[in-house]
Amino acid sequence: MLQKIGNLIKQKEKPSSRKERKLFSMKSRSTEFYTKGYTNIPNSIIHDPALSSQDLRVLITLNHHAMDKDACNPGIETIAFGARCGRASIVRSLKCLKKLNYIGWNRTKSSNNYILLYKVQKH
Repeated sequence: MLQKIGNLIKQKEKPSSRKERKLFSMKSRSTEFYTKGYTNIPNSIIHDPALSSQDLRVLITLNHHAMDKDACNPGIETIAFGARCGRASIVRSLKCLKKLNYIGWNRTKSSNNYILLYKVQKH
């Protein structure tokens, strides 16, 4: 579906379904955000056997949204778009990352504020 959305952006056509319109909107306004710069992840996290590749993608996406800060607040669908997996998978990975003390979060009125605990513990 992402390839189809990419083709629609190139052809400057409007998508037909509700899901396609949402992805179209996210992809067209975030292409530059996801392609510029780099994201710094400690090697100890990359090689942690307790993390699945999906957990790592979610953590990288959160790190990317946090930029140079220790916290960020993207929505579940934004994280799913960045990590390239579904909503249920994101929730599962967030719980795993919290259990392993890589992240914490507090609920605000409209969203979650994710705290990257490994960035807070700087040496």
